[in-house]
Amino acid sequence: MKYGFFCKGVGLVDMLLALAIAGCLLLFAVPAYNTHINESKRNAVQKELLTYTMQQESFRLTHLRYASAKELTIPKHTDYYIELKNGTEQTYQIVAALKNKPQASVPCGSFSVNHLLQVTPKNCW
Repeated sequence: MKYGFFCKGVGLVDMLLALAIAGCLLLFAVPAYNTHINESKRNAVQKELLTYTMQQESFRLTHLRYASAKELTIPKHTDYYIELKNGTEQTYQIVAALKNKPQASVPCGSFSVNHLLQVTPKNCW
């Protein structure tokens, strides 16, 4: 039986070439994807920090002081610790820090907002 040009199948070189192209695509796609995932997690935590800030301001309108950590529910997040620091009747600061990674090695691993809506670090907001 005689086979034509289109019936030869895929050779080893063709498979290796396709595998190399797929590897190069993954080399660039995975880090970019991880960057977007981390950015979306950071945006979600920032939204929670601002929601907590709004709760604090609402509490202050009715009680003429800021709430303690026990009086308001601090939002929970899977990747960040969120806590109220330096909370007094006239001031507060809420801080978010990464749970599983050291903050120094990750850009925007820790950030905060205070009662004056001053955010740190500014490049992360």
